[in-house]
Amino acid sequence: MAPRKAETTERINVFFSPSTIEQLREAAEDRGATVSGLVRKIVMDWLREEEKREQRDQIDRKRSISD
Repeated sequence: MAPRKAETTERINVFFSPSTIEQLREAAEDRGATVSGLVRKIVMDWLREEEKREQRDQIDRKRSISD
């Protein structure tokens, strides 16, 4: 495994059911990733989408005010 870039990170614990963990393991293996890497990617993708939604909502609110 390649060493990680030096950056500030924190560890968190998340609890999943055994069946969810198995699904994550299989999905990670299919992608050649680790479970941690897959979960990190899922969370980061979700956060990016949330930011886009918030920006769209702000635009929509501004439009409705100006109408």
